[in-house]
Amino acid sequence: MALCYLVHQERIMRLRSIIFVETVIDQSSRKMEIKPGIYEHYKGHQYRVIGVAKHSETLEDLVIYEALYNNEMSKLWARPMAMFAGEVEVDGKITPRFKFLHE
Repeated sequence: MALCYLVHQERIMRLRSIIFVETVIDQSSRKMEIKPGIYEHYKGHQYRVIGVAKHSETLEDLVIYEALYNNEMSKLWARPMAMFAGEVEVDGKITPRFKFLHE
């Protein structure tokens, strides 16, 4: 009986894995577009999106953006497009990581 339970659990885990992979493939096949302009990060700072570049090794789309405040670490930043366009949970609420403000 215990062996049947373990086999059943293993099948469920494999199915979940397949569903997850299919979901990731579906999301990555959609064409995302990030237009240049001013965006606000969910923590409050503003950034100017310069454009989208390709990673030289993986060809992943990277959003290139500039801090519009005095950031001692760096003025220019790069973030994977899917992450830039993604959502985060803040105080139990889902919100965009970056919100477009204007061109």
